[in-house]
Amino acid sequence: MSTKADRVEFVTGFDGSTPLDIVATTILPTLIGVLLVQEIDIQSTNTSTKFAVEFTLVIMPVVLSQMRLGLESPLGLSELLYISPLIFSALKLLKRRQVGDLVDKEMKSRKIVTMHRSAISVMTYVAILAVDFRAFPREFCKCEVYGYGLMDLGTASFVFASGLCSPWSRGKSKTKTKTQKENKTLLRSALKSLPLFILGAVRCAATKGLDYQEHVSEYGTHWNFFFTLCAINFFSEGLLGYSNNIAGWRRRFIILLTFAIYQVALTGFGLQKYVEREGRTENIFDMNREGLLGTLGYTCVFVVAEFIGRVCFWRGGGVGKWEGGNVLTGVAALAWIIFTVVSDENGLNLAVSRRTTNAAYVCWAVCVNTSLLLGLAVIVRTKGEGIMIFESINRNGLVVFLLANLLTGAVNLSIDTLAVSNHVVAIEIVGVYMGVVCGVAVVLDKCFDLTLKL
Repeated sequence: MSTKADRVEFVTGFDGSTPLDIVATTILPTLIGVLLVQEIDIQSTNTSTKFAVEFTLVIMPVVLSQMRLGLESPLGLSELLYISPLIFSALKLLKRRQVGDLVDKEMKSRKIVTMHRSAISVMTYVAILAVDFRAFPREFCKCEVYGYGLMDLGTASFVFASGLCSPWSRGKSKTKTKTQKENKTLLRSALKSLPLFILGAVRCAATKGLDYQEHVSEYGTHWNFFFTLCAINFFSEGLLGYSNNIAGWRRRFIILLTFAIYQVALTGFGLQKYVEREGRTENIFDMNREGLLGTLGYTCVFVVAEFIGRVCFWRGGGVGKWEGGNVLTGVAALAWIIFTVVSDENGLNLAVSRRTTNAAYVCWAVCVNTSLLLGLAVIVRTKGEGIMIFESINRNGLVVFLLANLLTGAVNLSIDTLAVSNHVVAIEIVGVYMGVVCGVAVVLDKCFDLTLKL
């Protein structure tokens, strides 16, 4: 039976993969699956049939691409299996109509943003369990210091998805008035953030109480994913969200300026080395330095996503119009250009660091997410009803995410995942787990018509 130390060591000390490998593994399977479902057109079928088809074409390729059956190719098993249908369907689609017409008449912002958010969720659900099996390539694990790790994108992508549809991004923020005191706004924001804080506290207590394995260099000794979301939610709702006029833009530029100062401190004043150093003192800040300082980078991701959402999706017609499609294409191209300048040895030469969420990491996260958005925008058509599983996950996102975490813990406590040497068995376990997660989401949505909020 593997010990806690064995499990921690199994996910520690890696330096990641290549950008091409990560992009192919995260983006391509989802785009292929969505394209195939759109091409088959199963909207008139019953819920069970839809679920079976979508799970096979959209969900399982994500599982297969992250658990490669030992393949070392930059393209995972999923891509090798589905690349031919992708080319066939794309050619058929382009033959039917021009791409410009597709973008001009058939895009809907809400559908694309929903697909993006749910696709990110599915990738995360798979990864948090798959990482504990030997079938999951070690280069996909979180990087210890620098590098491109698939799992390094999880939190940033969740934050990016939240920024896309924030009240300010959608133009629904309320302008502050004399009767709307700032302290009351902050109080309301704190109350809205309280459930996330409680979830973070419960996760911390459960992890310590059950002696569950944890990667301390990920967030720190006590900090976790929910505390990060809580902090960003507080900032966005309380400090940024109540103003919809010029002050709203100004506050967001201040956030970006603060992040620029943070990056200068990382590279010029030894802050990067401080975060990377081994050992921790009894100081609460030092014990959680990755989580606390990393919040600055995630907040920057959130603000950038707000700008993208406001310009490309929710203002001026969004990508439902040709102009919006052009803007989104330009934003994606600009993101990659900036990332190249920041990370290239002939530019700023910054290595991607998830531990500090530095400028290179922020740019990398934005690149991957804008590329996924652009791919979905090119594929989605108005004659379809979207992806049912995605819509169900999006409706009860936080509840489904909690379920995935609970099931991941249950599997790890009941099965010695490191002893599962047969990769096919590991894929079957993760496949069943994803079937339960997606099945519960669909049942809550389609059978009970429930929206559960925490």
